[in-house]
Amino acid sequence: MSWLVWALLCAFGMAMADASTKRGLRELTARQLSLARCCLPLVFLIPLMVATWPAEVPAVTWAWLVPSAILEVIAVGFYLQSIQGADLSQSLPYHAFTPVLVAGIGGPILGESVTGLGLAGILLVFGGAWLLNIGEFRDGWHRPLTAPLRQRSARLMLTAASIYAFTGVFSRAPLAHLPPVFLGALYFSLVGVTAWLALDRRGQELRRLPWRNGWLWASTGWMGLMILTHFVALVGVETAYMLAVKRTSLLWGIVLGALWLGEPNLRRNLLAGVVMVAGVGLIALA
Repeated sequence: MSWLVWALLCAFGMAMADASTKRGLRELTARQLSLARCCLPLVFLIPLMVATWPAEVPAVTWAWLVPSAILEVIAVGFYLQSIQGADLSQSLPYHAFTPVLVAGIGGPILGESVTGLGLAGILLVFGGAWLLNIGEFRDGWHRPLTAPLRQRSARLMLTAASIYAFTGVFSRAPLAHLPPVFLGALYFSLVGVTAWLALDRRGQELRRLPWRNGWLWASTGWMGLMILTHFVALVGVETAYMLAVKRTSLLWGIVLGALWLGEPNLRRNLLAGVVMVAGVGLIALA
């Protein structure tokens, strides 16, 4: 299949995992949600990793993946707190700021410049954020632009988006030397082990998880789809293009939030999401 199909499946898996978490796991703490999201996929990731282990794993692989796994666990914590504390339609769209942040740090760190197309994409992402908060326009034209800074869920998602800007590059680097399915299983196994060591070394929180709750396993299954398709989609295409398509997960999240959770303002929020995804697409092209 084309990388585009894999990337769309990845986006759908991410959105379904978020919606399942939001609908059926409201009673869990942020720590428990992080452990569930990171550790439960180990049930199938570790056997898959062992079964696909190649003849050689270059030493540089660990230099990329270990720091990335640590950052990933931190990002997951911010991400889940964000979707737990607000409607999906008011938190997920800010995940689109990852490429904007990459463009912002590219100049001082990498010596890169933002092209006209990239600037147009950045403006579209900001325009989508403005549309999300257009209800505050009556309090002044600047209120929709500054609203994300006043909203805790938006600040948390923007923090997660900034961290994902680095993990997206770090975790992709070993793909030149390793099969995608193995790399996905290896990387997210490291993420799971890191989460366990950092958050619940004695296993007390894991034991408190609602093991008979079907939504727990639904979320885990959809995360599994996201994990495996993420690295398969990266084969033969630039990271920016794949992440741009993966960010369509925020559109699925907005729709699922309206259909499953009864979140309001579907038309406005969906329009804002489309504008933001279009901006991400322009940044990828630039």
